[in-house]
Amino acid sequence: MESYDVVGPLDTAPYYAVRVYSGCLGTKGGPRTDTSGQVLDVDGAPPRRSLRRWHRDALDPRHDVRRRGRDAGPRDGRRLQVGPARRRASARGGGVTRFEGRSAVVTGAASGMGRAIALALAAEGASVVLADVNADEGAETAGMVERAGGRAAFLRTDVSDGGDVRAMVELSVSVHGGLDLGVNAAAIENETLPIADCEEATFDRMIAVNLRSVFLCMKYEAQIMRASGRGGSIVNIASTNSFRPQPNQAAYTASKHGVLGLTRAGAVDHAADGIRVNAVCPGAIETPMLLGAIKARGREKEEVARRLSLFGRFGSTEEIAKAVLWLGSDEASFTTGHALAVDGGYLAR
Repeated sequence: MESYDVVGPLDTAPYYAVRVYSGCLGTKGGPRTDTSGQVLDVDGAPPRRSLRRWHRDALDPRHDVRRRGRDAGPRDGRRLQVGPARRRASARGGGVTRFEGRSAVVTGAASGMGRAIALALAAEGASVVLADVNADEGAETAGMVERAGGRAAFLRTDVSDGGDVRAMVELSVSVHGGLDLGVNAAAIENETLPIADCEEATFDRMIAVNLRSVFLCMKYEAQIMRASGRGGSIVNIASTNSFRPQPNQAAYTASKHGVLGLTRAGAVDHAADGIRVNAVCPGAIETPMLLGAIKARGREKEEVARRLSLFGRFGSTEEIAKAVLWLGSDEASFTTGHALAVDGGYLAR
């Protein structure tokens, strides 16, 4: 039996750009196949493209689909078996869940909120494409999804690059048959100085990763959803800084104000296409990014938690994931253009 894995720009990812950890390529739940393992079209017609083409078509010229033998090394990633598709029960006991049979992309999936969101979506039945610039940690998230019984593909992605973002969205179409939910969670926060001392390069990088990336993701996600005729849902991760700035966070605050503006504009632009666009605005959530910012400013965790939450504690990434899944599900079918604060009451003061 032949098998393939996908390896990307070797100058940016030493071992891989994509690892697909479970399932086969094609429509949701894997492609339909005949007894020889050939992929059938959705209507059962004779195949027009091989499995290898299904995968290759999702990637831009910088990526390379490489055939692997059975002696593939431990760093080569899990192999894709060309054969009958397997459907996995969700990690919540095998019943139909809110996202069973649906596909999603999650950016910033290597850690923090993005990782928690990806795991929660997979646990509720979604087939997920994971994207992050950190290839090792992103692949580990995909492995966590697989070990929990889910389906995931990881693509190393610079979310500020249009070509990378387009490849990410097209990979969802090729691997999982479409795109129903986009969760745009990638962000950075590394400021410590007031506006007068903020470097132009710091501002430009923050806007590129936190704001340009959301525009690019929304653009290509909405294109796929509109073309499908089924609509879909987009959830952006904004911030309480979208409403109230913190000291020495001018670039971050500007970027998160922009995310909220894009969310509302997207809701207006694409309601007629059946696409809902909402935002979750986290407060002080215990993530590597927040803990790093606290350390860089020489603050104490307990003091920051008391100041930024009525409960005197940090929120968890799982609490953010629950909010994202509600907004992304049919339970929020009449909700669009909304900014949902998950902030321990911080904005109530």
